[in-house]
Amino acid sequence: MKKVFVIKILGVDDLIGRFTTLVAIQAWHKLIADIKLSSFLNNGQYTLEHVNDVEHYLFIKQSQPVIDKNSTLNIAEMMIKTLENILGITANRVIKVVIFEGVYSADLSIDEQAQKILSLKPIEIISSSYGIATGELEEILRFDRIQSYLQPILNLQTLKIVGYEMLSRGPENSPLFRADKLFGEASKQGVSRELEILCIKKAITLIPKLGKGIFVTANINPNFLNDPRILKLCRQQHLNGQFKLELTEHLPVDDWQELRQNMSKYQNENIDFWLDDAGCGHFGLETIEKVNPAVVKFCITLLNHLKDNDDIIPDLKSVVQKVHNMGGVVLAEGVENKRQEEILKEIGIDLVQGYFYSKPDKSETILAN
Repeated sequence: MKKVFVIKILGVDDLIGRFTTLVAIQAWHKLIADIKLSSFLNNGQYTLEHVNDVEHYLFIKQSQPVIDKNSTLNIAEMMIKTLENILGITANRVIKVVIFEGVYSADLSIDEQAQKILSLKPIEIISSSYGIATGELEEILRFDRIQSYLQPILNLQTLKIVGYEMLSRGPENSPLFRADKLFGEASKQGVSRELEILCIKKAITLIPKLGKGIFVTANINPNFLNDPRILKLCRQQHLNGQFKLELTEHLPVDDWQELRQNMSKYQNENIDFWLDDAGCGHFGLETIEKVNPAVVKFCITLLNHLKDNDDIIPDLKSVVQKVHNMGGVVLAEGVENKRQEEILKEIGIDLVQGYFYSKPDKSETILAN
């Protein structure tokens, strides 16, 4: 039996509202032309049997008995990227590429087979963060004008630097310089995913400049882990275990089972996960148990309570012990004074960062020293 799959693009019609009918049609035809010239269809394993210009799907037959899923993912990623390049936009929130798998039947027409296959559950959905960045944010994303700042992370017992958290900033003297302004504007324009991918790229480029065994962390929204571009970026680099991803609590997790499945793909690439801001927002002890991160970062708000409330110390100590029992490490961020440091040692904290040790500074300044 010959396997076939249908690749359907969702969101093309929405482009008409954002651009014009002519632009959307031209983009679709240019996309199909590029696909026909791609190595995907010129390696003898696949044939493009039919293109439906109305419902925007491709019917592809494979000569091999089993469909190569990696190849289908590659062509899906290429389709999204091609549309982005054609339309001259930074990212796509509307566009999704959905892959369906079926068995070829000579008794049915291609359109009949396609409709039958499209009624099945898709084997993969590839999407990106569609939003048309405008103004200065569009310039920042298009020309990679993110600045990377680093804040040291220290071993609390030795007070030696073991790694850095990368913090992203906009251009100097820009209204988007501050992280809250930069990421707030990205969220407003619908390009948060694209901004986070750019920040991860920045963090990875720092690794060759770090000392042996020194790591760098970068934040990521848990719901973005399903983006194949991020995993592909990590796989293309020699990270040597020096790159960590911090799951942020900016948004609640949509699907914990899917999150753990996505995490395992990165863990297979020797990338550890950290849980940021535990104790605040959506992340608590229950989340720690679900995620089982390599490092748990205590929320800065908890440390602020240490100034005038020693009653929470036993509770913090209990949480630290539970994390240790799970094989994890605990980091306290936002350390501002000696009193906090003494308490953190008392309750068994492993790693620290904060103004008491060092303020964030430009990566080139930190690494030059």
